[in-house]
Amino acid sequence: MSRSGEDERRVTVRSAAQVGGPRAIAARMAALFLVSFPDTVRAMFGDRPPRPEAMTDFFAFVVRTEPEGVQLALAGDRIVGYAITLASMSRLSARAALTFAWVPWVVRFLGGRYGLSLGALPGIARSKVAFARSFRPGDRVAAQVLSLAVDPAWRGRGVARALLEGGLDYLRRQGAPRVKLEVLDDNTSACHLYETFGFRPVGEVPYGPRRWLILIKELATGPA
Repeated sequence: MSRSGEDERRVTVRSAAQVGGPRAIAARMAALFLVSFPDTVRAMFGDRPPRPEAMTDFFAFVVRTEPEGVQLALAGDRIVGYAITLASMSRLSARAALTFAWVPWVVRFLGGRYGLSLGALPGIARSKVAFARSFRPGDRVAAQVLSLAVDPAWRGRGVARALLEGGLDYLRRQGAPRVKLEVLDDNTSACHLYETFGFRPVGEVPYGPRRWLILIKELATGPA
């Protein structure tokens, strides 16, 4: 096997800060998200899913704002997975507001570039309100595993575990005491992975016949 072939079979995990090219990284992340979570996208947006540009704009903002919190699984030069682990969701939201990053998003949305209709907004808003209400006051945390996705061709090779390990290590370095995430109850492989890392359920949100599980992990103690 050639050296390039060996490199393509070997996966390394690096932060976006070590890779560079936020827009190109975000475009690949958007593609991975859309192929990894078709049911979620369909439930949120109906039969007209957002165009990749919508997800790319958001991911590019995240990569530029907190690049060390974006872990990338690389097979050679190709991104085959990612994990977004943010030290503070409220800080990300505040930065979007203070820098007016949302202005071009609104312009593109209203101009039809995202392929979304106004009818999709109430469903998204209801979902977010339901998540907010599902927390007990003592379970509210700032840090979050916002998204984790692996190319279907690379699943079952430990890529998700390596990405999550990298993301949690980053949060520990940031001094985050706890971290939360959301996962569908029928995503058994993801649920098992999070359980092995010491995540525990603290709430749930109905999602048709399924449920979003809200999990929390203590970062100061427990398995790495």
